[in-house]
Amino acid sequence: MARICIICEKESASGRKVADDLVISFLRWVKKTTNTAKNNELVVCPNCIEVHSKKRAAFERNIVIYIVFAGIIFVVVALLPLFSGKFSLGAFAIGIVMAAIIAILPILTSYSPKLAGESGGQIAKVDENATNAKESAGKGKKKVKAKR
Repeated sequence: MARICIICEKESASGRKVADDLVISFLRWVKKTTNTAKNNELVVCPNCIEVHSKKRAAFERNIVIYIVFAGIIFVVVALLPLFSGKFSLGAFAIGIVMAAIIAILPILTSYSPKLAGESGGQIAKVDENATNAKESAGKGKKKVKAKR
């Protein structure tokens, strides 16, 4: 089994392994059923780590933007008629379908998988930075013993 970099598409002896998530598992299943699977191990070579991290950050940002946009579309198409006092099952169904299509768009256009062992992406990094800042701020304070 060859180790192929997903960015430069060259064979790489070393590199960080790509996590097998739902999208990659689905693509592997499709390739197996169509007998086009090469069974390569997907990695990101050391030369492409920076490019991959930029692509992954852009993908995570796009997901958030598209999900917010899908929610707005759903509210406008499906829930706005409720405020006028009329419920339309057709409008509700169309709202769900439109929101689902909009939510899937970033996966279809700019998908970039996370690396194996990587946690939650940008959100985890922000939380980790906030925790580190709180810990370092707390270290400078003196502890006062309570008098009895």
